[in-house]
Amino acid sequence: MFISPRTSLFSTLIVALLAGCNSSDFPPTMPVSGTVTMAGKPLERLSISFQLEGAAARTGFGVTNEKGEFQISTFDQNDGALLGTHTVTISDLPEKSAAAEKNTDPTALYGQPGGMFGKPVKKKSRIPEKYAHPKTSGLQATVTEAGPNQFTFELKD
Repeated sequence: MFISPRTSLFSTLIVALLAGCNSSDFPPTMPVSGTVTMAGKPLERLSISFQLEGAAARTGFGVTNEKGEFQISTFDQNDGALLGTHTVTISDLPEKSAAAEKNTDPTALYGQPGGMFGKPVKKKSRIPEKYAHPKTSGLQATVTEAGPNQFTFELKD
């Protein structure tokens, strides 16, 4: 069977690209989860980020559910955060408008408040603004190989 040089080169290139896309090329992460509460009550629909200190490393993100629980994703869904000490920020997510909640066609509300690519519906944040900024959040978490890397953040007014 004859394989042309062009086919051979193309096949080699594809194999090399696939090998280069291996998830082992990323720095190691450890699963990270936790809970966010304020006044002892869980907070839903908060964005939480884990930024490794002293590095231009990739930030891990998560969103709290109705129980205030979150899982962090950095390179892949729920893969966790990079090892080390992180500055943690937490911010309130914008609400969707009532029309956007009811509408299943994402293009119907294009450009409208709360619609696809529209401005989010403004609301007063349920948590103090200081938690949304790395310099003022005062929140840290150290992710280790030993784990369990489960964190509880009790926010204060």
